[in-house]
Amino acid sequence: MGANASKVEGEAGGQGVWEIVGSVQPTASKPEYISDRVLAFAYEDVRLGVPSLERVLASSANVQSASDGYIDCLVSAAAFLQEHHSGSYMIVNLGGLLLEPKLYSMFGNSCVEFVVPWNAPIGCGVCPLDILFATCSSIHNWLSMDDDHIAVLHTRTAPGGHADQFLRFVAACYLTYSLEFDHVSEALDVVMPDKAKGSAQQPRRRGSMGSLIRSPLS
Repeated sequence: MGANASKVEGEAGGQGVWEIVGSVQPTASKPEYISDRVLAFAYEDVRLGVPSLERVLASSANVQSASDGYIDCLVSAAAFLQEHHSGSYMIVNLGGLLLEPKLYSMFGNSCVEFVVPWNAPIGCGVCPLDILFATCSSIHNWLSMDDDHIAVLHTRTAPGGHADQFLRFVAACYLTYSLEFDHVSEALDVVMPDKAKGSAQQPRRRGSMGSLIRSPLS
């Protein structure tokens, strides 16, 4: 971070934006199984959600560009997926675009992206409905192609952006979309860590498309 920090500080005219960032460390998670065929991993980028820093970066480089920490997170995820699911995974990126060709190539260019209009979701499950349906449809189509296929949800948010809860909510929406559950609330009971243990004995229920459309989301 040293060289980059010096460059930004110089361009910022000594505004000390890295002093703001320095109090918060980036958080990266490794791909984790949410269900049998859906994994997720997230990265909390300290550069997002700091207006003064975003203004500085906007004048020199896109704030959505990949930091060294973010690249390390992606490299680690790619290594895990290559070892355990080579040739059978698809990255579903919800958030800022990866943008750089090398980042797509490390995942074999098996990646679909849906841009969401925030750097940090406000609590669990804040996402436009059209993006949720498009995400669920893409996952469903990919998993239907081959029994060995898996989907890997990913997002990059500002610190404290509830990234893990957001991805689990998206997974719950997919499990409802695919008719493994009648209600999103039932799926959440399984995919949320604090609820999964208590609902482990509850059988999964398959519903009909009619019940899915008519059912409330909670």
